[in-house]
This record gives sequence, structure tokens and C-alpha cells, in this order.
Amino acid sequence: MAGMRARNVLMVYPRFVADSFFNFRAACEAIGRRSAAAPLGLITVAALLPPEWSVRFLDRNVEELTERDLAWADLVMTERERLGRTQDDIARSGSNVRKAA
Repeated sequence: MAGMRARNVLMVYPRFVADSFFNFRAACEAIGRRSAAAPLGLITVAALLPPEWSVRFLDRNVEELTERDLAWADLVMTERERLGRTQDDIARSGSNVRKAA
């Protein structure tokens, strides 16, 4: 897009909730995997972003979200249904990343 500067976009796939019916942690352990499935919603959104933007994926079931990740990102995206938990974790980190309206 003309006039728009390239952005660094961090796509965050949130952790499974331990006390939820949809907790896949035990299933992943049973089949020797660290994550249940690819984050197809985030991948779809990433495909719609301008090609000059840099995109990184972070699966919080596999790795931790760090200050370095947040410092790199101009924009952090996550799934809506788990948005609150990810925002709470970012806020606790003291990062200057803020939620979009």
C-alpha cells in the first residue's frame, strides 16, 4: 500500500485453559505433540496483511511470550475468544503494547 510503512506483526496463539472442557494439553501429551493444531484463524489473517509486513507466530502452548517479542512488534494479534487472557499477560509484563479498540 502506497504511503504505509511496513509493520512487524506478532500473531499470538493463546495457552489452553487448564480447567476447560476444550483443554487439549492432555491429548497433546498422549500423542507426543506440543500443540493440538495450527492457528488457522491467525494464519488466514496473516495472509491478508500487506506483503511487505513482517509476521511472526508465537504459540504460547509451546513457547513463552517475552519482552523481546513485544518490543519487536508494532501490532500484536490474537484470537478473540482468548483475547482477555493474552491482554492480561501483556499488561502484567509492563510492555507499552496496548489493546486496539
